[in-house]
Amino acid sequence: MKQTTQVDLAEYRQLKQDVANQLKVTDGSYDTGIIKQCQAINWHKKPYLKKLKPAVNKLLKQANQSSSSSSSVTSSSQRSTTSTSKTVSSADHKKAEQMRHNIFEAEQGTYVWSELEKVPDTVILQAEDQSEAAGGDVGSTGNIIAKQYPNIKSYTGASSDDASTPGAKDYLNADEAKQELSALDFYNQNQGNLEITGQKELDDAWEFTWHFKDGNMGGTFTVENKGIVSVQSANGTQIETKTWR
Repeated sequence: MKQTTQVDLAEYRQLKQDVANQLKVTDGSYDTGIIKQCQAINWHKKPYLKKLKPAVNKLLKQANQSSSSSSSVTSSSQRSTTSTSKTVSSADHKKAEQMRHNIFEAEQGTYVWSELEKVPDTVILQAEDQSEAAGGDVGSTGNIIAKQYPNIKSYTGASSDDASTPGAKDYLNADEAKQELSALDFYNQNQGNLEITGQKELDDAWEFTWHFKDGNMGGTFTVENKGIVSVQSANGTQIETKTWR
């Protein structure tokens, strides 16, 4: 199975967020940049965006109707001064996503990927700017973020007696292991189309069986306590492997 690249996944997530925000517009003040981006999508060249096609078409129809009736589609800068929800551009989202990967990969075992994903793009970018201004590196950027979001660090050396300490447990329970599946691009891309049908505790890992809702394919997820998460097809083909700690 062809895997979606990190850049494709980031583009998908940002477009999904942008379109959802624009569909909430009721006064005709659509973001012209996003509207033009939607109009320019080549669905044949970007099949990974096809799930968003109904929402994109709905947005374009609404924007066209609004433009025809009032000619009041505003620019991105105008919208940003009145909008109550702060969003970032697609380019900034990609930059923040890349910094997440840089932080995670620079110090293997130090950061929890599923927690890094929860940190807002704006926080990531602000921390990067602050670190660069001080002459720091990726490590210092991660430390700046950790001051606001301490759960991004795995705290593998923490005392297991303190159950409230993030990452204090050496071994995951089933629910905790399932949460770490979000480190896999395969899981994030297909989460809405697959079902977890069973689970089994191994010596030092959890194994979850899965299949697509349409029944075309299935396999297993394996979440190891040492920090590795992987997905395999039913015939044993390794689809993807990542680290979650």
